[in-house]
Amino acid sequence: MKYRTLQQEFHATSSSSKTRTEELYQQRLNSEDAVHYPFALHNDPLFYILTPEIRELTTELNTRNTEFLNRWNNLPHKTAEKILQKLVINEVIATNEIEGITISDDEISAALHNPHARFSEMFRCYLELSHSTAELPATPSDLRELFDTLMVGQLNPDQELDGEFFRKEPVRIVDGNHKTVHSGFYPESKIIDGIQKTLDLFSEEDLATIMISHFMFETVHPFYDGNGRVGRYLLSVQLGKVLSPAVALILSAEINRNVGKYYKAFQTVEHPLNRSDSTPFVIAMLEILRAGQQELSHLIEKHR
Repeated sequence: MKYRTLQQEFHATSSSSKTRTEELYQQRLNSEDAVHYPFALHNDPLFYILTPEIRELTTELNTRNTEFLNRWNNLPHKTAEKILQKLVINEVIATNEIEGITISDDEISAALHNPHARFSEMFRCYLELSHSTAELPATPSDLRELFDTLMVGQLNPDQELDGEFFRKEPVRIVDGNHKTVHSGFYPESKIIDGIQKTLDLFSEEDLATIMISHFMFETVHPFYDGNGRVGRYLLSVQLGKVLSPAVALILSAEINRNVGKYYKAFQTVEHPLNRSDSTPFVIAMLEILRAGQQELSHLIEKHR
């Protein structure tokens, strides 16, 4: 049975909807299947419900990963390396394309062969991920260093960071009707606190919590620009450590194919009526990852 948001329940109830949805919220928040995080939106603590659907998705992803690794490990080394390089190129293209940035073939070639070319550091970081040598940041200072590396040569002067580690001014994201759909944490002290809580989850190996950490990072929105690209890279590194680098390197390409679903998942959790219930976000992200995993399996079959 499809998980219904509190917002959907609110609009579906003809009378006493506020009372009914408050009761349902309390039931979910205090459920034995609720997983809580030290993070809040609109003063509501972030949580998700470990639903049968999430259990099944997680089990399926882990089982298929084991099957994938068996096939992957039987590939000739040169074939595996060729696939990894193709995945890296596609991933860098996709994570930028999600932000409306197109990378030309000439820029790709230059970035892969010239360490001073635009995007060269981003390619280098993803290549490290492909060989399991990428490290996750543990402190705000580490994250700032990673940001400076990934985004070198890609920021306009007004996008440069001006705080101790991150931005010191507020930011808001607006839609086509100039309606605010997201406001990042503010002031910088709250950004630092939110980021540290996010980084503290990076040692977790549970797939749902990994997805939650991505939600937290993007919600804090520590930078003026580059949040999506840095956030997706961090998510890929986490998945690369828990599943495999090859599976992690299909993520942005799959998000790009499902970009509407991706952004809607964020907006659903952030809607005030949903009271920071991130269950729909976890489900959506696990479904996107599953689709990417399936796509990668098809790619491997072509090289057998």
